[in-house]
Amino acid sequence: MKDASDAVSTIRRLASEGAYTIVNETVDVMDGGVTGVTVEAVIEFSPQDTPRCVEKPGTCLFSSVTGLKVLERVYGFRPALDYFPEVRVEFRLYPLHCGVRNEHTIVWEIENVGATVPQSEVVWPNRFSRFLGDKAFGLMTADALGLPVPRTTVISRSIAPFTFGRTTRTSESWIRTCPATPEPGRFTTRQGWIDPFQLLNEEDPGGDGLGDQHPHRIASILSQESVDAAYSGALISLEDSTGIVDGVVGYGDS
Repeated sequence: MKDASDAVSTIRRLASEGAYTIVNETVDVMDGGVTGVTVEAVIEFSPQDTPRCVEKPGTCLFSSVTGLKVLERVYGFRPALDYFPEVRVEFRLYPLHCGVRNEHTIVWEIENVGATVPQSEVVWPNRFSRFLGDKAFGLMTADALGLPVPRTTVISRSIAPFTFGRTTRTSESWIRTCPATPEPGRFTTRQGWIDPFQLLNEEDPGGDGLGDQHPHRIASILSQESVDAAYSGALISLEDSTGIVDGVVGYGDS
């Protein structure tokens, strides 16, 4: 409701019928933040949605430890979600301060649900990985899990730039395009610095037909510190837990 008098008359009508009413101020869910639920060491969230996002397919799912690290890397602050494990919390994270407490974290609802047996296997593409870009999401997840990821700055269409990973001390960089979902070999990867905005304009100037949430194929540009590579390659994991490795001498960019 946009008119206060309409809200008041509705509340009075409901009260006359013996109902209790909770009135919430509407908050912007299109500002680059995420909304979700945390309970029993698991956290789920999506961009551009309400807490009902957990009822939809494509919600991003992490263990709470890993998920909070990921969110802190992306937004630059630690979400205020330190509650007992058996408490289910519906929350919203905002890039800018808001709410009566002028903080980044808003809590929509808290309830005690008791012990549960949650699942926290990370699966993507999901709505958050498409929001950031597939490479950015995968590398950031690896970094949050403690794997050695080169220092990476993400220049996103949707949120402020953010950085994660470890310095390689080469003082050199690579520019990598980061599509919302994998499109191997389609877009530029290049050693050295080039204008990321010109690159976006040249390689992805229009929409991709997937709707308002994904108007472009390239979600972000990555600037990564270079690694002095004796060999470069790729590992593909197979269903029987074995793997195939392809590699070449040098950087492998050709």
